[in-house]
Amino acid sequence: MSVTLSINWPDQEPEVIPFASLASARETWGGLGKDLELKWVPLFYQFVPVHSGNLDEICAEMQSVRTELVRRGGNWLNMLPTADRIIDALEKLRLTSGWDASFG
Repeated sequence: MSVTLSINWPDQEPEVIPFASLASARETWGGLGKDLELKWVPLFYQFVPVHSGNLDEICAEMQSVRTELVRRGGNWLNMLPTADRIIDALEKLRLTSGWDASFG
């Protein structure tokens, strides 16, 4: 199984953005999120709705994750394209309305 960011755009086709395998989302990404004492990232392997009430917090958490990946370096840098892809999608959500999105 895999974890994705699923976005239902108004007047457009739904978008499914790959995030990680279930194990990687739970252990690697979730572990990193726990290390950083984040609220949302450790839960991405479960169902996490994204809405206007938590979007800014999720965006900030993903930016923190990205910063930590760069700080750790080495193999952690392999996760940067995924972090950037998710950050870009979340930023796109900030600029529009009428969407429905979730991790899971």
